[in-house]
Amino acid sequence: PNYITLSSLGVAFLACYALYLGFIEVAGLLLGLNGFLDWLDGAVARFHKRVTLRGELLDAIVDKYSECSILLALSFIGIPLWLSSLACIGVLMTTYVQARLGEALGKKKPLEGIGLERSDRCILLTLGLLFGGLHPLLLPSVVAILALGSNLTALLRLSEAMKFLAQSR
Repeated sequence: PNYITLSSLGVAFLACYALYLGFIEVAGLLLGLNGFLDWLDGAVARFHKRVTLRGELLDAIVDKYSECSILLALSFIGIPLWLSSLACIGVLMTTYVQARLGEALGKKKPLEGIGLERSDRCILLTLGLLFGGLHPLLLPSVVAILALGSNLTALLRLSEAMKFLAQSR
């Protein structure tokens, strides 16, 4: 499973390179493959009963490197850096709030299912890259939705975490 995880990072970096070269649809296909590999590594680990804390940590770190590098690489094709950076911040904060609450409670992913998950963001951006050529505002709109949606998810999760922690005093 860890090799699959690491290969997904390589695919993400290839997607960044495709964006640098201006091959937007190719980047979309690579991002879709990155998302598939992200799903596959966990499925293989569970099937072979090889789920480990090391593997989960590696997966989480690779996911963030993959997602943020692709979001920031969108600047190569004209997406404003402030917009892709805002989306990147939302992605990081969404995960961070969940991790901190999980750490406090001693359980994994206590806020899962609230807001945009990684798979949702990956699907949206993949579709934006694949079909962005249909209209010049489509891809920037998708990135704006990701920026707004991921930051709202982080704030919603923070609110839920604060409520939960207030009740557990």
